[in-house]
Amino acid sequence: MMLQRVAAGIVGGVLMSAVLVAPAASAVTDSEAKANMLNETEVPAIFGKAKDYEFNSKVIGKSIGICGTPEGKTLVSVPAPSSQFLVDIETRNKKTYTDVMERVYQFPTAAAAQASFQTLAAELSTCNGVRTAANGPTGSIKDITSTGSPPGGEYEVFFVQVNARFNDTDKRYRDRTSVLGVYTQAGDAIIETFAYVNPATRISVKQRNALLDLGQQLSAKWVG
Repeated sequence: MMLQRVAAGIVGGVLMSAVLVAPAASAVTDSEAKANMLNETEVPAIFGKAKDYEFNSKVIGKSIGICGTPEGKTLVSVPAPSSQFLVDIETRNKKTYTDVMERVYQFPTAAAAQASFQTLAAELSTCNGVRTAANGPTGSIKDITSTGSPPGGEYEVFFVQVNARFNDTDKRYRDRTSVLGVYTQAGDAIIETFAYVNPATRISVKQRNALLDLGQQLSAKWVG
């Protein structure tokens, strides 16, 4: 995290640290949101060098889902506000494809953002586990999902990590990918800071700490 690096464990339940609540604020403009959000210089070096940047203010979805099954069923979610912003940055990291992303869901009030965040945090343990599904005639997908809520940051935070294994009798369709979503709540927003790495059997502890740091850094821009 930004001020403290903590090895996160597998936990469930509502986060207990204090919430930083800002007064109700109107939705920001696209230009204001873009200025508040992730840029190329902020991408942690451990994920590689930024090569592509995209900003989008279209509605991402009607819900904020933090985990699901290999078949695409969402396990934990809350309704999403209509004000949503996305920054997507691809990076070059030797032979590894990496994507670092920030999604911001801006609620009508800080209280509404806090309530939705606490609802997600209360169901966090539902995400944990190993789930498999068929993938084509001879393949399968195995998702290994783990979660944590490391203490010590200025903003409440939890993470969801999924290590996905694509197995097939045909070697061309075998793969290992890993994704990590860091969720924070600041002011009237819920912020998801996300990393995708392929091929990778897992997100390393150093990568996870870097993304936790980044999540705290980005959250500070949405207070006030």
